[in-house]
Amino acid sequence: MYGLINCKNKGLYKEEGAKLKIQNLSKIFESITMPLFIYGADINVIHETCDQLFQNHNISERIQLELESISEIKTLINFLNSTPIYSNRKMILLKNAQKWSKNVKSALLKSLEEYPQYNQIIITSTSILDLTIMSRCYKFHIQNTSDTDKISIESITIQNIMSISDPTVLFLFVKQHLYKVIENHNIQLLAYVENLWDKVNETYGWFRKGEIASQNCIQIMSNLILDHLNQINNL
Repeated sequence: MYGLINCKNKGLYKEEGAKLKIQNLSKIFESITMPLFIYGADINVIHETCDQLFQNHNISERIQLELESISEIKTLINFLNSTPIYSNRKMILLKNAQKWSKNVKSALLKSLEEYPQYNQIIITSTSILDLTIMSRCYKFHIQNTSDTDKISIESITIQNIMSISDPTVLFLFVKQHLYKVIENHNIQLLAYVENLWDKVNETYGWFRKGEIASQNCIQIMSNLILDHLNQINNL
C-alpha cells in the first residue's frame, strides 16, 4: 500500500491545496493499522509534514527517536509496551531511517510486527529500506517539485543527465524530451518513443511505491535514455 503527496517548498502550509493534502494524509494515518513510512528527496519537507501531523493529532504521549544505537531500540520497545495514561493512543516518530545500521534494522523488525495497536508509528527517510521493513509499512512518497526543480529541468541537456540526483527531476526531463521528439513529427521514432516512455513511467512508478531506491531509479532511467540516444544515432 502506498500514497503520494506533491508539495512545493515555497509556502508549504500557507496554500489551501497543501493543507488539504496534509488532511488527507492525517485520514490515512488514522485509518491504517501499520507504521506509516514517509519518504522523499527532501528530508526537511518530510519532517515539516510530520510536525504538522503531530500538531493535528495533539496526542500528549509521543516520542521522537533517530535509532542511532541499540539502546534507543530498548527505549522504543519500552515506550511501545507501556499503556497510554492520558488518552487511548501514543505517537512515535522514527526519523532519518536512511541512516539506520544493519543491527538497528534487525532489532526493529520484531517491534514492527508485534507492537500494541494503541501506538501510531511514523518512519521518515530519504530512501526506501530493506523489503523486510517496507513490507510492514504503509508507504507514502512526498514528491517535491519546487520552482528550483522547474528551472533545473529547463536547463538540463542530454549531455548532463548523469549528473541529476533527483528521480522526479529526471523523470520530468525525460517526459519533456520525448514530447519534443513527438512534436518534431519524427514518425520513424514514434513507436520507439512510446515503448521508452512505458519503461520510464514503470520505473518511476516503482520508485513512488517504494519498491526501488532513488539511486536505482536514476540509474535505470539514465540507462534507458542513453540507449534511446544510441538508437537514434544508429538510424
